[in-house]
Amino acid sequence: MLRAVIFDMDGVIVDSEPHYYKIDGLVFREMGITVSEAEWHSFVGITAETMWVRIRERHRLSESLDELIARDRERRIAYFSALPDLAPIDGIPALLESLKRSGIRIALASSSPLKLIDIILARLGLTAYFEQRIDGDAVTAGKPAPDIFLRAAALLGVIPAECLVIEDSTNGVRAAVAAGMKCVGFRSPGTVGQSLHEADLIVESFVTLAPETLESLFR
Repeated sequence: MLRAVIFDMDGVIVDSEPHYYKIDGLVFREMGITVSEAEWHSFVGITAETMWVRIRERHRLSESLDELIARDRERRIAYFSALPDLAPIDGIPALLESLKRSGIRIALASSSPLKLIDIILARLGLTAYFEQRIDGDAVTAGKPAPDIFLRAAALLGVIPAECLVIEDSTNGVRAAVAAGMKCVGFRSPGTVGQSLHEADLIVESFVTLAPETLESLFR
């Protein structure tokens, strides 16, 4: 039985990855390093800490990990706070409303920091739909570990087998599977090179996705 849907944010609620690519590109150039597109896409769905650990080691950076993470977060928060227009991915508002009407619990579990999550949800006018918002700092191990989704289920008071995750990244899908949850893989317009084959259902649009379709995965 489906009792809760847990959404990823980046690439699912909002097409943020192209913005992150732009922000990170500026940071990388300031630091004098070159990060290939393939390398950058390998970071989709993971925490900033994991990303900067890899970059710091691979490019032998002198800055501390805390300094790198702080710079990254400051840039992202400033960017999205000042962005003139930000819209949700097509079909998301209607899907959230239909889930709410159906009595299905809703949470958001994102590797992004909570401050950025709150800014983006507020800009989109979607904050009220989410009973719980869990960020990457709330768990010890980030995606593809299942921790963030298991914490979301615990906070909602439901068991993992009653949860469905909507993700657009390889790391996110693997985390959902590891958590023992059903998963819908979304082919996001802003992310490429992500394998979603482990998901129970793969969709390219939310416009026609209904709670009944999600519930059918539990039969």
